[in-house]
Amino acid sequence: MNPPESRPPADPSIPVLTEVLKPGEVPAASSPAPAPATAEPLALPHDIAVLAERLSVRLSTQLSKDVTALVEKRCHDALIDHTAWLVQTIARHVSDDLQRQLRDQVRQAVLEELARRG
Repeated sequence: MNPPESRPPADPSIPVLTEVLKPGEVPAASSPAPAPATAEPLALPHDIAVLAERLSVRLSTQLSKDVTALVEKRCHDALIDHTAWLVQTIARHVSDDLQRQLRDQVRQAVLEELARRG
């Protein structure tokens, strides 16, 4: 059995179907003949047009939230990758510099000791 999907709370500005269609009220049936290709778009009753617009806005908002979340995740991942690269690069430079300094200091100490003995 699939777990129930979690849904955001209903938007009070969007009417429910029972607010648009009253019980016992049946919308007028259109003729079964197909509309000609050049016909104008079907005019919707005002309540249905408002409902459609609200649903469209809600869908656009949800999609923009999903896209924003995706962009944020990709930016976060890129930031983590770049940070790791920076840490590795800095560690390599510090290690190389310390090795060079150590070689120079050992060389200098050996030369000083040879000069002292010689």
